[in-house]
Amino acid sequence: MGLEPLLDALVEGKEAISDRHVRRARAEIPNFAGVPLDEHRRDSVGAVVLLVGMRRAGLDSLPDEAREGLLDLGERRAKQGVPLEDMLRSWRMGIEEAMGYATEIAPDLGMDSGEVFSFFQQAFDVVDKTMVEIARGHRTDPDPDPEAERRAALVRGLLMGELPAEEINSGCVVLGLDPLASYAAFRARAPRGPMRDDLQSVFDLVPEPGRRVGLAIPFESELIGFTSGTLPRGRIDLVAVGPRVPAVDLAVSFTVAGRVLAASETFGLAGVQDLAGAGLHAAVIEDVELGQALGEALIEPVRAQAAGEEILHTVAAWMASGMRVEPAAQRLFIHANTVRYRLRRYEELTGTDLSVTDEAFRVWWAIHRDLAARR
Repeated sequence: MGLEPLLDALVEGKEAISDRHVRRARAEIPNFAGVPLDEHRRDSVGAVVLLVGMRRAGLDSLPDEAREGLLDLGERRAKQGVPLEDMLRSWRMGIEEAMGYATEIAPDLGMDSGEVFSFFQQAFDVVDKTMVEIARGHRTDPDPDPEAERRAALVRGLLMGELPAEEINSGCVVLGLDPLASYAAFRARAPRGPMRDDLQSVFDLVPEPGRRVGLAIPFESELIGFTSGTLPRGRIDLVAVGPRVPAVDLAVSFTVAGRVLAASETFGLAGVQDLAGAGLHAAVIEDVELGQALGEALIEPVRAQAAGEEILHTVAAWMASGMRVEPAAQRLFIHANTVRYRLRRYEELTGTDLSVTDEAFRVWWAIHRDLAARR
């Protein structure tokens, strides 16, 4: 069937999505009180149309017309007294409301929540691109720091894949970076509050005078950048890292870091995460066809039972406890024999043998995919 029914439904429901988004944004972000209501709704509808249009056209980068519109949006919001951080928060709210709307109508379209979830994971990548353009338009500093401007332009250009090779080389040299070194792109997030301002000291980007190993800029509640050095552990809640690549290929590394970030946030992973550590979780949420097949075989027959949710919850806890009964029982505050009974019941309902490694892995995949789709 593909995504066309979902895309059609999003366009048809754009006014309803906009109403939900605008109500939430104005209720949770007081600074939007200075934005005229009709203008706010119009911009929200435009965001839905942009998202659907880019997906239909198969675009990975923003069209020139969209860039100009987002620059204008950033300028308007700055004049209306809406801080950039509030704008970025509102845009993410808009995607969340669109995803909630799509999840509600998915059964009528013959789609499951996993397919909707997969689509909106890609939608968040589009949001990141729009945020760059909005930030360019949202200028409130009448006397910007020229070096900070160069640094931000180089980071954005490298991570978004928008710089030709000659500008990459010259930009790196000007800012004290080795254009021939290998760098890892990263996205760092601190959910409990804004990212601290001491960016260079947090990431040790200038370990020695005159030598710079990376660059970082604040982006919403994130810190995005790249480094050839060692990323800090234990200093920031979550750091999603892409593979080390030449500077000209940093856009590829940044895309991987985005996949790692999405998987890490979905499954509650923390610390420094890369594709080796979080890659399996990323595959769980990205491989829609496999996830749907496993869900039909290993989740739905159990959920159809009266005690199905308890059984699934017990299997998940057992797996999270190293496939050991006693720790799972302690985690669930139930008797060990109850855990054993529910595991046997799961095997009966699905025809699996949890003592067989291959079958247990299929169950792990199905359960984690189900958890991701329901969050």
